[in-house]
Amino acid sequence: GRSLRQVAHKPRETVFLVAMHVCCKTILLMMWTLPAGGEPLELTPSSFRNVLKGLKGADRLLVDFTPFASFKQIFEAVEMQMLDNASSVTWATMDCFNYMSFCDTPMELEAWNGLRLYHAGDAPGAKGHVEVPIAAFSAVDDEANIQRLVSLMSSAGKSVAESLSEEWADEAERSWNDNHDVEAEEAALTGNFVPVTDESFERVVGRVHREAGSQVLVLYTGSLRPCEAERDLLFSAVNSLAEGERAKVTLALVHCDLHPKACAAASLAQYCIFAQHVAKNTCNLGFGPKGQAMYTDRMDKGSIMAAIRAKLPGTLIGQEASAGNDEL
Repeated sequence: GRSLRQVAHKPRETVFLVAMHVCCKTILLMMWTLPAGGEPLELTPSSFRNVLKGLKGADRLLVDFTPFASFKQIFEAVEMQMLDNASSVTWATMDCFNYMSFCDTPMELEAWNGLRLYHAGDAPGAKGHVEVPIAAFSAVDDEANIQRLVSLMSSAGKSVAESLSEEWADEAERSWNDNHDVEAEEAALTGNFVPVTDESFERVVGRVHREAGSQVLVLYTGSLRPCEAERDLLFSAVNSLAEGERAKVTLALVHCDLHPKACAAASLAQYCIFAQHVAKNTCNLGFGPKGQAMYTDRMDKGSIMAAIRAKLPGTLIGQEASAGNDEL
């Protein structure tokens, strides 16, 4: 079937942002009552507050605050499936890159908690709504994603929606745990990805302070953004280094929707980017990246290898060069 996933965003891409201007409440209500199956509303902080205040009885508002509206196409597909069912659901998105201040305060929004369901009486803020777990959704199963939202929007009342969301969050965590042995993967040979959890984050990234000259490359991913291309690129770059160089580098992968601690430490606003941790750019407490820790150069193998080598001890680079000359 047709994939609903969005094309992976490249950090260097120009993003054309369109703000929806609502001139008056009448226009807002006219848009709000458009027939189901149209595009989700594009909210501003002002129109969000107005729509929220207007919720009555069984009305609900589901908002996608995620970077680049990860759920927009899924919303549209769910609306089409629910055309025959009487529904009082408003589907909407808000671009937090345009409204950073509002998304920070009072909303306390992050990339991993940006799918929120509101009922009549809810207010803008960090609490009081139903936080729908993004970790419960899949980058490879669009139909399952659609059916999850159909079941959520068909649920009777806020307490049922909360129970469903909690159940999905538990399922996602169990599924991840069933597929990972964190201790074994940490002990694996150099060159493989180490999974980063909330519990292991400080231990993994702390290597840069425990082991002189070491680096930890942390790739930030999510349920709908598994970042396969970036993962393959990093793996290839690190495993193309000379053996002595490679021994100094740890590849780490964090699933922010399940394990947000590392992502919060990086004040992460989007996925599929990585931090290049070394002792100088990593906090001693909290282990968050600082200064130039976030990699911003070209996302190609040569550039990544060059960035890694630039932060390796000079003596190591000299030894590898000498060893290469000896082989010749």
